[in-house]
Amino acid sequence: MIIFQEFKETKAILDEVLERVNEIDYRKNQKQQLLKTKNSTTTTTINNIQHDVGPPPDDYRQLPIVPGVTEILSEQRTYLRRNIVDGVYNDPEHYLDVSIN
Repeated sequence: MIIFQEFKETKAILDEVLERVNEIDYRKNQKQQLLKTKNSTTTTTINNIQHDVGPPPDDYRQLPIVPGVTEILSEQRTYLRRNIVDGVYNDPEHYLDVSIN
């Protein structure tokens, strides 16, 4: 009788462990699907960035700090100045334009 009780307790513990493993596996799959969705969104966003060619379309002093809903949902390609890593900026105005845009 004691051995049968130990088997029941062991089975209950193993069932609980199996249930937790299944929960972990489910969460892992959800996270992988979320990462796939984020990666495709990031790729789309990167493809919609237009690096600087000529002067910027807007004066950086007139741009809002926080984008509006229409700007976020817009399909228009984003204008992004390429940061200067090696070299110098033309003038302080150019530095501010690149940093803020």
